[in-house]
Parts: sequence; structure tokens; C-alpha cells
Amino acid sequence: MNPVSDRYLKPIFEDILHIPIEHAVYSGAIFWPTDQNGVVYFNWYSGAGFINLLVTMGFAFTVVIVAGAKSWIKIRHLRKQGESKFTKNLQMQLYKALVAQTLIPVFLLFIPFSALFTGPLFFIDCEFLSAPLTFIYALYPALDPIPILFFVDNYRITISKFCCCCCFGCKKNQVIDSGESEYELQTCNRMASNNFV
Repeated sequence: MNPVSDRYLKPIFEDILHIPIEHAVYSGAIFWPTDQNGVVYFNWYSGAGFINLLVTMGFAFTVVIVAGAKSWIKIRHLRKQGESKFTKNLQMQLYKALVAQTLIPVFLLFIPFSALFTGPLFFIDCEFLSAPLTFIYALYPALDPIPILFFVDNYRITISKFCCCCCFGCKKNQVIDSGESEYELQTCNRMASNNFV
């Protein structure tokens, strides 16, 4: 919040949002303000904030990509070393979940917010992006764990059985063949009652 930004944002806050600028807290940058003579100049204070933002996002993006690449290489080698069909299958499921969990922040956070913050620097109006990106930013923590739940069979089967048992009731005992051995599961009703009691 500074006088240059206040001068540009005051009409938006007062006319559209009906909030006095003095009562508002905001984060924004005016890259190309005009001086008293009407000459457009580059605001270095906003430029420094933009560089700080780029460095921070670049560091986080690098961590996501490097960790994803290292994990991908490690899992690729582990798939070759798997002793059983179950182990190889589990490693492939984890590999798919890893790829999805690497792509989700790239496409839901890094690319959209980079466009939102970089657009005004090049005189591109990105106001239309602000509302959807706020929704996406709030939705991201809920979407991030979903690949594990969908790609890993053990989680997916357990969740689907739990949901089916709660809604439709289920058989008392079930036997599942994992390809290696048989596992006997306790009743879904007991599991549901333990979780809700």
C-alpha cells in the first residue's frame, strides 16, 4: 500500500466495492504509473516486488520439478528391481500418482499466477483472471491429495468399500486376492462404527 497504488485503486474500491481505500488492505503493483506531467514511467518499487515474487515462485517451481524428476528416476529403477507382481504394481501406481501430484501445482498454481502477475508488466489486462484464480487457489489444497486416492489401488478400494458400506450396507466378511496371498477384511460395519463413535 503506497500513494501511487492508492491513487489508481481508489476508484475501484470506492465505486465497485463501496469500501473507502483507507479501510482496505490489498497487495498489488502499479508497474507503469503516470507522473504529474502525464508521462508514463516504470515504478521500480513494484518492479523489485515483482522480481522478489519471481524468485520465490521460481525457487518453489524448481523444488517441485527437481523432486519430481528425482522421484521419477528412483521409481523407474525400483520398478525393475521389484521382486513380486504386487510390488511392481504398487510402484507403478505410486509413479502415476507422483506425476499427477507434480503436474497439479504446475497447472493450478505456477502457470496461472505467473500469467496473472506478469501480464500487467506488458500492459495486458488480467482482471478477468483474478476471480477464477482465487477459486483455484482455494481449491488447490483439496485437489492435491486426490491423485493418491485415485491411482493407488489400496486407497481407492478402501474408500469405495467404505462409501458403499455406509450407503448400501455390505457383506460381513470379504476375501481379496492381491495376486500373492489372500487377506481377510473385517466387516465394513465395524470399521464404520469405529470411525463414527
